[in-house]
Amino acid sequence: MKLKNIRNKKGQAGLSGIPDTVWTVILIGIFIVIGIVVLSKLIDTTYDSASGSASNETLGSVNETGIDLSVSTYRSVSCTVGLVTNATDGVLIGATNYTATNCNLAFAPGGDTNFNNTAWNVTYSYSYEADSAASLAGNETITAVAEIPGWLSTIITLVITGIIITLVYFFRKKGQ
Repeated sequence: MKLKNIRNKKGQAGLSGIPDTVWTVILIGIFIVIGIVVLSKLIDTTYDSASGSASNETLGSVNETGIDLSVSTYRSVSCTVGLVTNATDGVLIGATNYTATNCNLAFAPGGDTNFNNTAWNVTYSYSYEADSAASLAGNETITAVAEIPGWLSTIITLVITGIIITLVYFFRKKGQ
């Protein structure tokens, strides 16, 4: 819009450009949201399969509630218990005396009560989804984008301040 056209229009101070600015901000927001959704899907598909084993991991007093194995917090972990022994005397604890669910070992109802509330040694294998370079990069990007809302109020305040200053400038010019 030419400055000459603004001077010829009584009561207008260049407000016709504001709707374009609003649409631009809305489109930027839409693209950011789409980018976050794409990144989160990318992260889910880029983990590496990994596996390992633990030998004689000592669990504290195991009871009916159970105790989580040390790898229970790994992403999508699956554990296969191989050998369970009593930690104090090394006696083999048979599979009928415990349940293993989601990498949690618990004393089984109806099991030999000599093993209930005692420390156990467990040997097991496990598989899980490990971070890959792509998933780490995606997580870093999402973390960085998550900080944008903190700055959004500052940016909006600056834009509104800029609009007000521009309006004051045009009104002053008009009055002179």
